[in-house]
Amino acid sequence: MPKYLANCIQIGIILVLWMPLVVTPGVFFPFLVGKTIYTHVIIEILFVLWLILLLSDNSFIPRRSLILILFGGYLFISFISAIFGVDFKHSFWSDYQRMGGIWDLLHWFLFTLIAVSILKSARVWKTILNWNLAVSLTLSIIALIQTYNIPSPLPDLLYHTGRAHSTLGNPSYLAGILTVNILIGIGFLFNSFVNSNIIDSHLKSTRNSLQHTDFTKYFRLFWSFSIIFGIWALLLTGTRGSFIGLFLGTGIFSAFLIRQDIKKFILPIASSGLIALIIVGVIIVGEITSSFSVVPSSSTTATTRLLETTLEEKTVSSRIELIKIGFRGMLNRPLLGWGPDNFARVFDKLAEPEFYSLIARSQDRAHNKIIEELSTKGLLGTTLYLSLWALLIWTIINRKRDIKSEIIAFSIAGALVAYFVQNLFLFDTPPTMLQWILLVAWIAADKQILTTNLSNVEQSSNSSTLINQQPNFIKEILSETLTKWILSIIFSTLLLLSIYFLNYRPFKAAQLFDQALYSSAQLEHSLKIAEQSNKTFPSMSIMPLQLLLAKGNSLWADMNIEEKQLFINFVIEEGEIALKISPNNPRLIATILPTLQDLAPSIKELEYLDPLLDELKNNAPNRAYTYERLAYHELRKGNYHESLRLISEFKEKAPLDGRGERSVWPRFEYIESEAEKGIKQKEIP
Repeated sequence: MPKYLANCIQIGIILVLWMPLVVTPGVFFPFLVGKTIYTHVIIEILFVLWLILLLSDNSFIPRRSLILILFGGYLFISFISAIFGVDFKHSFWSDYQRMGGIWDLLHWFLFTLIAVSILKSARVWKTILNWNLAVSLTLSIIALIQTYNIPSPLPDLLYHTGRAHSTLGNPSYLAGILTVNILIGIGFLFNSFVNSNIIDSHLKSTRNSLQHTDFTKYFRLFWSFSIIFGIWALLLTGTRGSFIGLFLGTGIFSAFLIRQDIKKFILPIASSGLIALIIVGVIIVGEITSSFSVVPSSSTTATTRLLETTLEEKTVSSRIELIKIGFRGMLNRPLLGWGPDNFARVFDKLAEPEFYSLIARSQDRAHNKIIEELSTKGLLGTTLYLSLWALLIWTIINRKRDIKSEIIAFSIAGALVAYFVQNLFLFDTPPTMLQWILLVAWIAADKQILTTNLSNVEQSSNSSTLINQQPNFIKEILSETLTKWILSIIFSTLLLLSIYFLNYRPFKAAQLFDQALYSSAQLEHSLKIAEQSNKTFPSMSIMPLQLLLAKGNSLWADMNIEEKQLFINFVIEEGEIALKISPNNPRLIATILPTLQDLAPSIKELEYLDPLLDELKNNAPNRAYTYERLAYHELRKGNYHESLRLISEFKEKAPLDGRGERSVWPRFEYIESEAEKGIKQKEIP
């Protein structure tokens, strides 16, 4: 029974690795929502199987690990930060666009715990990492099919022009996965030469040696293709941060090789270096000359973007400004921050109008993991996060291994460095988080693997000691078959409830909202579906509601009387519920206000909206939509000069090329036009 359960859990871990390939058409954010729900369901199933396994065999209880302790402490501080943050529900559940939050982090912690306790040998870990390489190779091939528009059975959803993203929906997410796996593939490739030398020296003339050599050759081919296609696809993503991370991670691995007997690695070094130079060189030459090109004109590679990078570039300048905003956010809430996943609140509160000259939309991420941690989890959360990273690196460097294990260990170290560097320009998402969690679990399990290799007898003795140290009443309880069955039934029941209420319902809500937002049906039908979506999983309904209200506001002038009444009822009912879920949310308030302002028949009714406007001014003082709502409010009151003054004040703050959110600027023009008409009418005797 224990062996069967352990094997099932290993299969489940492999299934989690295939998460990046999951795409769910017809669901809101089809490249991310399905992936995350798929992963959560499998991890929850694995967790229940693991708990049942522990009832039968407590040797699968993970040993005390400082890495796991720090990870658990980081999770705990994140939860405390959410409690004292500005929006607990958003910190816990996140939204459909990011699918992060504490709920997701909890699943990754459980996955790490399970992986460390189940994957107890170097051979099993090699299998797991090779499966992950297979996923990476598949993503690379799909990215090439996308970029070169190669006919295939892939759905139309995956074909597009521009930077390659494979099945991730975002080139940066794909790049984060490829960067880690390229370095792991390099580690396996180099390691294979050491393995074959050792085996050949002892069993050169035996049949087993020939079989091993043939088997190794196939794997070398697989690793080589993973590296080559990975580098190619990485260049096609046009992601500079990941490219820099790969360069530095490769440097870490190369520094390790310099310490070893370099003669063993002449062939793989020469081959890998030549292949990489040819791939990068051909692409660069093709881009800087007009004679030929290996990249479609609609695509931009990482090398092109790196060659064109300057501090004055708007993308670079915006990232620098986001760092400043995040740092100011940390100074406002230094200890625990604003709460996980709440950088949007930091941005709305502290960003200056000048930011619109760089990017004409509001931001919800700092695009720098350290700044994100500082602003959302404060100094406590950031300290634990960086301590965990330092411990991971120290564990790799400080532990003594044989040459075969050292090669893999330092390729893991290179992958860690690459991931850390690329996250200085990005942020964690569930697909990229999976890669980091694999590295964390491998390092945490490494000591246990080494101890097992040194003395299986000692491990058995320690396990017996652990059992003997348990209190008698616990042993008696756990030894009862009936008790085990009862606990197993309880765990299974809780699993089914979690799958339905915490996984199926948010997935169904995302599916319904996609129908509501993009349906060509009548407005009444779309609003009913949206209402059903909000009721299905209210905790994640805020962002979809904001988008639907923004769409309705833009179509207001084209609605007939019946449609306007339907929309008004929807705004009043759903807006009230949403404000209870996410109070003081400036972006939500900004999308609710236009309809309420148009609905108010007199100045007295307009004054009832003043508390909402005050919240808007307090939580998003310099946002374009705040000035637009304030100016329109004064216009409706008949204060035409004040309305014009507010718009003029924003224009003075914002640069000439900073047009603000796309939907706001036309509204400025409309308000100015109506205010000027109102002034002229007042002047007529």
